[in-house]
Amino acid sequence: MALPATMKALGLVLGIAMVIFMAFLAEASIEMLLKFSRAGKSTSYGGVMGDAFGKCGRIALQVCVLVNNVGMLIVYMIIIGDVLSRTTSSGIHHAGVLEGWFGAYWWSGLTFVLLVVTLAVFAPLACLKRIVVFDRIIEIVLYCKL
Repeated sequence: MALPATMKALGLVLGIAMVIFMAFLAEASIEMLLKFSRAGKSTSYGGVMGDAFGKCGRIALQVCVLVNNVGMLIVYMIIIGDVLSRTTSSGIHHAGVLEGWFGAYWWSGLTFVLLVVTLAVFAPLACLKRIVVFDRIIEIVLYCKL
């Protein structure tokens, strides 16, 4: 979502140049990560951070990943709430998908929609130890898109 805003701010030529520059930076960081993971016999990103920066570095990485995931969860909840539920702000009524399909009911409000999405979608996903169970589903979705 930030790429169009970046292109608007920088212009087409500088925007494309920055995308290419960032691709080179990403490739260089992946090379370094692979090199140090082989040297330290680490099998995870946290292991590489632990080898490079000790226990404090590994804990700092885990905290950063946690903060990033919580932030992304909040962004997804805002988007889901805006799309599905009905809201009224500054006297302007915005009908959500649920109100458009079924009409205005108590269950098409923001609070109830976010509660149901949290309990029915996010909580079960958070209970999974590994997300590998979705490998087959992701393959099928990608195959159907082609």
